[in-house]
Amino acid sequence: MASYIPQSRHQKLRIWPLFKTGFLSKYSFLSVALLLVCFGLSCGGSKPAQFYTLSTAAVENSKSAEMVGTDITVGVGPIKFPDYLLRPQIAIHTSRNELSYAEFNRWAEPLDENFTRVLTENLSREIPTDKIVHFPWRASSLVQYQVVIEVVQFVQKADNQIHLLARWHVLTHHDGSNTEIRFGKKSVLSHAAPAMVKEKPDYDAVVAIMSDLVADLSTEIAEGVKNSLTN
Repeated sequence: MASYIPQSRHQKLRIWPLFKTGFLSKYSFLSVALLLVCFGLSCGGSKPAQFYTLSTAAVENSKSAEMVGTDITVGVGPIKFPDYLLRPQIAIHTSRNELSYAEFNRWAEPLDENFTRVLTENLSREIPTDKIVHFPWRASSLVQYQVVIEVVQFVQKADNQIHLLARWHVLTHHDGSNTEIRFGKKSVLSHAAPAMVKEKPDYDAVVAIMSDLVADLSTEIAEGVKNSLTN
């Protein structure tokens, strides 16, 4: 009577000679090597992403001598951005209604945070006070003047112009409770887009121009705050 051998044992009996002869070990090694080569080729072929940030104004604007040291606190923000600009990829309009995101050209941090910090730094060079904070500020910061901003556009459009359109208001706070609108404006700023490089946007130059537009907006806001201080 033939003895019963479990299926698993039959499998072991069939496979063992293959291991003994080195057949499986040789072809397993070749398979692993082939997988590693393919993985290396796929990784080596991918394009690395480039990361960008807005920069502060290149030239520091001098504060008027008679106003330096004004004992006021200015708060910058909140600054509202449209959702389509809050993606990590840099956005560019390719037509009136079509938007393209550059997969390999990205913001190094959320654009609204970068914009707020750069704008605050620019304003600190133009507004006659050393007390400028950005939203959200500490409860202990007694903000007397506040700049609230809504960014409507901040993108290169199909007309080969980079646009910054923002609505902003200067508010004053009295006794920590009463709020008054002292100044308001819609800033419409634009600059010619840089020349294409190999039929693609020069993103480094695009971001540099966007930084210049933030500097121009800073100047307009600083004038509004200074008008509020003197009126």
